[in-house]
Amino acid sequence: MNRTISRFVKNTFAVTLPVLLLIVASSAAAQTTVFNPGCPVPFENLKSTGRPVDRCGIDGVGSTDSQHAQNHAKNNLCLTTPPVPIVLQDFINLQATVQREHIPFGSAQQLPDDRSVLHNIYKTAFGNTVGEGTLVKYVGYILNAHYSDVSDGESVNCKMLGKINNDIHITLSSTPTASPCQGIVAEIIPHLRPLAWEDIVTMPHTHPVLIVGQLFFDASHHPCNSQGKGSPPRISIWEIHPIYAIFVCKGTSSAECKEDNPQAWLPFDQIHPSSKIATDADYR
Repeated sequence: MNRTISRFVKNTFAVTLPVLLLIVASSAAAQTTVFNPGCPVPFENLKSTGRPVDRCGIDGVGSTDSQHAQNHAKNNLCLTTPPVPIVLQDFINLQATVQREHIPFGSAQQLPDDRSVLHNIYKTAFGNTVGEGTLVKYVGYILNAHYSDVSDGESVNCKMLGKINNDIHITLSSTPTASPCQGIVAEIIPHLRPLAWEDIVTMPHTHPVLIVGQLFFDASHHPCNSQGKGSPPRISIWEIHPIYAIFVCKGTSSAECKEDNPQAWLPFDQIHPSSKIATDADYR
Protein backbone atom coordinates (compact mmCIF):
# COMPACT_ATOMS: atom_id res chain seq x y z
CA MET A 1 0.00 0.00 0.00
CA ASN A 2 2.79 2.43 0.91
CA ARG A 3 4.58 1.72 -2.40
CA THR A 4 1.28 2.37 -4.26
CA ILE A 5 0.81 5.71 -2.52
CA SER A 6 4.43 6.64 -3.10
CA ARG A 7 4.16 5.80 -6.81
CA PHE A 8 0.90 7.84 -7.06
CA VAL A 9 2.52 10.86 -5.42
CA LYS A 10 5.59 10.56 -7.61
CA ASN A 11 3.56 10.29 -10.82
CA THR A 12 1.24 13.12 -9.82
CA PHE A 13 4.14 15.41 -8.97
CA ALA A 14 5.81 14.56 -12.28
CA VAL A 15 2.66 15.64 -14.14
CA THR A 16 1.84 18.75 -12.12
CA LEU A 17 5.34 20.20 -11.73
CA PRO A 18 5.64 21.36 -15.38
CA VAL A 19 2.16 22.85 -15.12
CA LEU A 20 3.06 24.68 -11.92
CA LEU A 21 6.27 25.96 -13.46
CA LEU A 22 4.33 27.19 -16.50
CA ILE A 23 1.85 29.05 -14.26
CA VAL A 24 4.68 30.66 -12.28
CA ALA A 25 6.51 31.62 -15.46
CA SER A 26 3.34 33.05 -17.02
CA SER A 27 2.61 35.03 -13.87
CA ALA A 28 6.14 36.40 -13.79
CA ALA A 29 5.90 37.36 -17.46
CA ALA A 30 2.63 39.17 -16.80
CA GLN A 31 4.17 41.05 -13.90
CA THR A 32 7.15 42.20 -15.98
CA THR A 33 5.02 43.59 -18.80
CA VAL A 34 5.37 47.36 -18.87
CA PHE A 35 2.58 49.79 -19.72
CA ASN A 36 3.59 51.61 -22.87
CA PRO A 37 1.10 54.05 -24.40
CA GLY A 38 3.30 54.41 -27.48
CA CYS A 39 3.50 58.21 -27.28
CA PRO A 40 4.27 61.08 -24.90
CA VAL A 41 1.18 61.30 -22.71
CA PRO A 42 -0.92 64.51 -22.82
CA PHE A 43 -0.14 65.22 -19.15
CA GLU A 44 3.56 64.45 -19.56
CA ASN A 45 4.70 67.18 -17.14
CA LEU A 46 2.29 65.95 -14.45
CA LYS A 47 2.55 62.18 -14.79
CA SER A 48 3.45 59.93 -11.88
CA THR A 49 5.22 56.60 -12.16
CA GLY A 50 5.91 53.52 -10.11
CA ARG A 51 2.42 52.18 -9.49
CA PRO A 52 2.09 48.36 -9.47
CA VAL A 53 -0.43 48.69 -12.32
CA ASP A 54 2.34 50.06 -14.54
CA ARG A 55 3.46 46.41 -14.84
CA CYS A 56 0.13 45.78 -16.61
CA GLY A 57 0.33 46.03 -20.40
CA ILE A 58 -1.88 48.28 -22.50
CA ASP A 59 -4.27 45.40 -23.35
CA GLY A 60 -4.73 44.35 -19.73
CA VAL A 61 -6.01 40.80 -19.36
CA GLY A 62 -9.02 39.13 -20.94
CA SER A 63 -10.30 35.90 -22.39
CA THR A 64 -11.26 37.18 -25.86
CA ASP A 65 -9.83 39.39 -28.59
CA SER A 66 -12.76 41.78 -28.19
CA GLN A 67 -11.95 42.26 -24.50
CA HIS A 68 -8.31 42.99 -25.31
CA ALA A 69 -9.38 45.43 -28.02
CA GLN A 70 -11.69 47.28 -25.63
CA ASN A 71 -8.96 47.45 -22.99
CA HIS A 72 -6.53 48.79 -25.57
CA ALA A 73 -9.00 51.51 -26.51
CA LYS A 74 -9.49 52.43 -22.84
CA ASN A 75 -5.78 53.19 -22.56
CA ASN A 76 -5.47 55.37 -25.67
CA LEU A 77 -3.45 58.42 -24.62
CA CYS A 78 -2.11 59.28 -28.08
CA LEU A 79 -4.77 61.51 -29.68
CA THR A 80 -3.31 64.83 -30.85
CA THR A 81 -6.14 66.43 -32.84
CA PRO A 82 -7.81 69.54 -31.36
CA PRO A 83 -10.64 68.53 -29.00
CA VAL A 84 -14.16 69.17 -30.31
CA PRO A 85 -17.03 70.25 -28.03
CA ILE A 86 -19.72 67.77 -27.07
CA VAL A 87 -22.85 68.18 -24.95
CA LEU A 88 -25.12 65.86 -22.99
CA GLN A 89 -27.64 65.49 -25.82
CA ASP A 90 -24.84 64.22 -28.06
CA PHE A 91 -24.18 61.37 -25.61
CA ILE A 92 -27.89 60.53 -25.67
CA ASN A 93 -27.90 60.55 -29.47
CA LEU A 94 -24.73 58.45 -29.63
CA GLN A 95 -26.43 55.82 -27.49
CA ALA A 96 -29.44 55.83 -29.78
CA THR A 97 -27.13 55.45 -32.77
CA VAL A 98 -25.42 52.27 -31.56
CA GLN A 99 -28.78 50.78 -30.63
CA ARG A 100 -30.16 51.59 -34.06
CA GLU A 101 -27.08 50.03 -35.66
CA HIS A 102 -27.44 46.92 -33.45
CA ILE A 103 -23.90 47.25 -32.10
CA PRO A 104 -23.61 44.83 -29.16
CA PHE A 105 -23.18 45.97 -25.56
CA GLY A 106 -24.30 45.07 -22.07
CA SER A 107 -21.58 42.89 -20.53
CA ALA A 108 -17.98 41.74 -20.96
CA GLN A 109 -19.34 38.93 -23.14
CA GLN A 110 -21.26 41.30 -25.44
CA LEU A 111 -18.60 43.49 -27.00
CA PRO A 112 -18.16 44.62 -30.60
CA ASP A 113 -15.79 42.34 -32.51
CA ASP A 114 -14.93 45.20 -34.85
CA ARG A 115 -14.49 48.52 -33.07
CA SER A 116 -13.93 50.39 -36.33
CA VAL A 117 -17.74 50.60 -36.68
CA LEU A 118 -17.64 53.01 -33.72
CA HIS A 119 -15.44 55.55 -35.51
CA ASN A 120 -17.05 58.68 -36.99
CA ILE A 121 -20.50 57.32 -36.22
CA TYR A 122 -22.34 60.54 -35.39
CA LYS A 123 -22.44 64.28 -36.10
CA THR A 124 -22.72 66.51 -33.02
CA ALA A 125 -24.81 69.61 -32.45
CA PHE A 126 -21.68 71.61 -33.34
CA GLY A 127 -21.40 69.85 -36.71
CA ASN A 128 -18.38 67.67 -35.87
CA THR A 129 -18.32 64.01 -36.88
CA VAL A 130 -17.26 61.98 -33.84
CA GLY A 131 -17.00 58.44 -32.55
CA GLU A 132 -14.63 56.30 -30.57
CA GLY A 133 -11.15 57.75 -30.87
CA THR A 134 -12.29 61.37 -31.17
CA LEU A 135 -10.76 63.86 -28.75
CA VAL A 136 -13.63 65.79 -27.16
CA LYS A 137 -14.24 68.39 -24.46
CA TYR A 138 -17.26 68.50 -22.19
CA VAL A 139 -18.43 71.02 -19.59
CA GLY A 140 -20.48 69.74 -16.68
CA TYR A 141 -20.97 69.50 -12.96
CA ILE A 142 -19.49 66.59 -11.02
CA LEU A 143 -22.24 64.54 -9.40
CA ASN A 144 -19.85 61.96 -7.97
CA ALA A 145 -16.20 60.95 -8.16
CA HIS A 146 -14.78 57.77 -6.66
CA TYR A 147 -12.20 55.04 -7.15
CA SER A 148 -13.84 52.11 -8.92
CA ASP A 149 -13.35 48.33 -8.81
CA VAL A 150 -10.97 48.57 -5.85
CA SER A 151 -12.13 45.28 -4.31
CA ASP A 152 -12.44 43.15 -7.45
CA GLY A 153 -10.12 44.77 -9.96
CA GLU A 154 -10.83 45.26 -13.66
CA SER A 155 -9.46 43.41 -16.66
CA VAL A 156 -7.99 46.58 -18.18
CA ASN A 157 -5.90 46.95 -15.02
CA CYS A 158 -4.93 43.24 -14.87
CA LYS A 159 -7.43 42.66 -12.03
CA MET A 160 -5.14 44.46 -9.59
CA LEU A 161 -6.80 45.68 -6.41
CA GLY A 162 -6.83 48.96 -4.50
CA LYS A 163 -7.24 52.63 -5.31
CA ILE A 164 -3.67 52.98 -6.52
CA ASN A 165 -4.29 50.51 -9.38
CA ASN A 166 -7.79 51.41 -10.54
CA ASP A 167 -9.71 54.12 -12.37
CA ILE A 168 -11.30 57.22 -10.90
CA HIS A 169 -14.93 57.13 -12.06
CA ILE A 170 -16.55 60.57 -12.46
CA THR A 171 -20.26 61.13 -13.10
CA LEU A 172 -21.01 64.45 -14.83
CA SER A 173 -24.16 66.23 -15.91
CA SER A 174 -25.31 69.59 -17.17
CA THR A 175 -26.83 70.61 -13.81
CA PRO A 176 -25.51 70.06 -10.26
CA THR A 177 -28.79 68.54 -9.06
CA ALA A 178 -29.22 65.93 -11.79
CA SER A 179 -29.53 62.25 -10.94
CA PRO A 180 -26.77 59.85 -12.08
CA CYS A 181 -29.20 58.47 -14.69
CA GLN A 182 -29.13 61.95 -16.25
CA GLY A 183 -25.35 61.98 -16.38
CA ILE A 184 -22.40 60.60 -18.30
CA VAL A 185 -19.13 59.05 -17.16
CA ALA A 186 -15.53 60.19 -17.51
CA GLU A 187 -12.61 58.18 -16.16
CA ILE A 188 -9.03 58.86 -15.12
CA ILE A 189 -6.98 55.73 -15.67
CA PRO A 190 -4.38 54.74 -13.05
CA HIS A 191 -1.45 54.52 -15.48
CA LEU A 192 0.81 57.56 -15.00
CA ARG A 193 -2.09 59.38 -13.27
CA PRO A 194 -1.16 62.84 -11.95
CA LEU A 195 -1.33 62.85 -8.17
CA ALA A 196 -3.02 66.26 -8.18
CA TRP A 197 -5.95 64.84 -10.14
CA GLU A 198 -6.75 62.42 -7.35
CA ASP A 199 -8.05 65.35 -5.30
CA ILE A 200 -11.10 65.28 -7.57
CA VAL A 201 -12.49 62.52 -5.34
CA THR A 202 -12.59 64.72 -2.22
CA MET A 203 -12.92 68.28 -3.56
CA PRO A 204 -16.22 70.21 -3.24
CA HIS A 205 -18.13 69.85 -6.49
CA THR A 206 -19.48 73.39 -6.69
CA HIS A 207 -17.76 74.64 -9.85
CA PRO A 208 -18.25 73.25 -13.35
CA VAL A 209 -15.33 71.36 -14.82
CA LEU A 210 -14.11 71.08 -18.39
CA ILE A 211 -12.99 67.54 -19.20
CA VAL A 212 -10.83 66.77 -22.24
CA GLY A 213 -10.38 63.18 -23.34
CA GLN A 214 -11.15 60.38 -25.73
CA LEU A 215 -14.74 59.56 -26.67
CA PHE A 216 -15.07 55.85 -25.86
CA PHE A 217 -17.86 53.26 -26.07
CA ASP A 218 -17.83 51.12 -22.92
CA ALA A 219 -19.79 48.14 -24.18
CA SER A 220 -19.37 46.22 -20.90
CA HIS A 221 -22.21 48.29 -19.39
CA HIS A 222 -25.75 49.36 -20.16
CA PRO A 223 -27.48 52.72 -19.58
CA CYS A 224 -30.36 53.39 -17.21
CA ASN A 225 -33.67 51.88 -18.20
CA SER A 226 -37.20 53.08 -17.49
CA GLN A 227 -36.85 51.85 -13.90
CA GLY A 228 -33.77 54.00 -13.41
CA LYS A 229 -31.30 51.12 -13.30
CA GLY A 230 -27.95 51.18 -15.07
CA SER A 231 -24.61 49.48 -14.62
CA PRO A 232 -23.61 51.87 -13.14
CA PRO A 233 -26.31 54.55 -13.59
CA ARG A 234 -25.75 56.81 -16.62
CA ILE A 235 -27.77 58.07 -19.55
CA SER A 236 -25.35 56.69 -22.14
CA ILE A 237 -22.49 54.20 -22.09
CA TRP A 238 -20.43 56.49 -24.29
CA GLU A 239 -17.74 57.92 -22.00
CA ILE A 240 -14.80 60.29 -21.93
CA HIS A 241 -12.10 57.71 -21.24
CA PRO A 242 -9.25 58.21 -20.68
CA ILE A 243 -9.17 61.80 -19.49
CA TYR A 244 -6.38 63.92 -21.00
CA ALA A 245 -6.88 67.20 -19.09
CA ILE A 246 -9.09 68.70 -16.38
CA PHE A 247 -9.97 72.38 -15.92
CA VAL A 248 -12.06 74.04 -13.22
CA CYS A 249 -14.24 77.08 -13.87
CA LYS A 250 -13.56 80.23 -11.89
CA GLY A 251 -17.31 80.77 -11.61
CA THR A 252 -20.10 78.50 -10.48
CA SER A 253 -22.81 78.99 -13.11
CA SER A 254 -23.16 77.62 -16.62
CA ALA A 255 -23.31 81.16 -17.99
CA GLU A 256 -19.85 81.90 -16.57
CA CYS A 257 -18.35 78.63 -17.77
CA LYS A 258 -18.52 78.40 -21.56
CA GLU A 259 -16.12 75.91 -23.09
CA ASP A 260 -14.96 78.44 -25.70
CA ASN A 261 -13.92 81.07 -23.12
CA PRO A 262 -10.32 80.29 -22.08
CA GLN A 263 -10.40 83.03 -19.44
CA ALA A 264 -13.03 81.09 -17.48
CA TRP A 265 -10.84 78.07 -16.76
CA LEU A 266 -7.87 77.09 -14.61
CA PRO A 267 -5.96 73.79 -14.90
CA PHE A 268 -6.96 71.45 -12.10
CA ASP A 269 -3.38 71.02 -10.91
CA GLN A 270 -3.05 74.79 -10.33
CA ILE A 271 -5.99 74.68 -7.92
CA HIS A 272 -5.05 71.34 -6.37
CA PRO A 273 -1.26 71.12 -6.63
CA SER A 274 0.44 67.98 -5.36
CA SER A 275 4.15 67.22 -5.35
CA LYS A 276 4.20 64.41 -2.79
CA ILE A 277 5.24 60.87 -3.61
CA ALA A 278 2.27 58.54 -3.12
CA THR A 279 2.62 55.43 -1.01
CA ASP A 280 0.32 52.47 -0.51
CA ALA A 281 -0.94 54.10 2.69
CA ASP A 282 -2.37 56.98 0.67
CA TYR A 283 -4.77 54.62 -1.06
CA ARG A 284 -6.15 52.59 1.85
